[in-house]
Amino acid sequence: MKCCHPGWFADVWEPEKMNDPVYYNQYHYFNKAAHNAIYMKEKLEKIQHSDKEAVINLRFDLLSLTEENPKADSIREKNRPKNIGNPIKYVICKDDKKYSVDVNAIRMKLYNTGVGILIFELENRRYPTEKEVTEINDFGRRIYAPYYNVDESKKFKISIKNEKSERRNEEKKRPQKIKKKLICNVCAEKIYFEVSGKGVEQKKADLLPTKLRKSAEATILAEPIVRLLSNDEYWITTKEKGEKNEICIEPVIDDRMFVACYYKNGDFVDAMREWDGENYRYITDAKEKVSFDNKVNKNAANRLYTFMYVDGTGICCHSRNMLQNLLSDDHIYTRWLECGWLEGDRKVFAGTITGFSEYTMISVAKNPPEYVVTPFLTQYVEMAALVLAQRASLLSFEYMISECAKSEKNYKVESIQKKYTLFQSQILLKEVSPQQQGIEIYDMLEKN
Repeated sequence: MKCCHPGWFADVWEPEKMNDPVYYNQYHYFNKAAHNAIYMKEKLEKIQHSDKEAVINLRFDLLSLTEENPKADSIREKNRPKNIGNPIKYVICKDDKKYSVDVNAIRMKLYNTGVGILIFELENRRYPTEKEVTEINDFGRRIYAPYYNVDESKKFKISIKNEKSERRNEEKKRPQKIKKKLICNVCAEKIYFEVSGKGVEQKKADLLPTKLRKSAEATILAEPIVRLLSNDEYWITTKEKGEKNEICIEPVIDDRMFVACYYKNGDFVDAMREWDGENYRYITDAKEKVSFDNKVNKNAANRLYTFMYVDGTGICCHSRNMLQNLLSDDHIYTRWLECGWLEGDRKVFAGTITGFSEYTMISVAKNPPEYVVTPFLTQYVEMAALVLAQRASLLSFEYMISECAKSEKNYKVESIQKKYTLFQSQILLKEVSPQQQGIEIYDMLEKN
């Protein structure tokens, strides 16, 4: 724990929190087995000396980013006052666009299987359109470039000092050299924290490097990740064989963070809800002979797929069969799509549609009351984190077993068996809630 930024503190679930309706509702939504996999009830010192606790929850003190020398306690148990506003922005720069969204919280969940989940809780009140929200989700979730292209479009002249005019004229006749720049069209050029309008360590904020290192062994992570998980003495690396004081981590679900997004857009919900007697509009449109068009996209199927699968540059699925499969009941949850109430003889619609994929949990709502929004941001996000931890832990066990088989690392079979037994009983849960919608949503998360 000492390798992290000193702004982290232990997030212990205390009995006093039950006086808050949000915490009370969240706690009673889950069963007892899920409590142990989601909440941290013991002080950190006790947990560090026991592998029986499933998870350690940490929360980041946002004000520590505003301090030049934050207090270097190891991991603190106390929190700052909550009413501090939003001093920190998460800034995403792509082409000529700059998106700045509020950072409400930064959390981390560390499981006893060796897996950790870093969570950014962001709030967007400035960019309301589908395209803007999709671009924020797409370009803001990339923590490293999955591939590189070389942009050779920018040329520049070489200036050579020479007193002889003939030599200068000769240099002018030579072909212009090309400046090569690494680019990745699916990534932002920069992702960084902004404190009170000022970039934090902006020289290190670029997501993409100016050139590849001599060895491509190490993944070049986005600066906010490095900043939160490092300090003056320790820093993180993705190389297996790091140098002294380097802490090795491995991104499990490739270059994209999992996106859980709640978006208020009544027009979007109305377009999805239209019923033709057999199917909702998004399925009907997926079956129509309508050409794919990323510029003028009125097709409900295209809109839902683009938003749900976070295609910032437009829909990338150009197959009718695949489109229908990816918008099937295995991925789309419509329990509250036609939700509404009567005002006299007229029905006032609200409604929510939620989509699940390997990398997303997206919910779009019309006129949602607060008691509908809050469970998504609390219960559903916790379920998503738990399922991601299950997936990452299974991959970790696969790695342990393969290394044990090769005998390259000193993994004992008994140790792996013990860890896996704890994992089965503590984290790999078949059911986490007695609530019907909780059972349905958890099942969809696990399938996807």
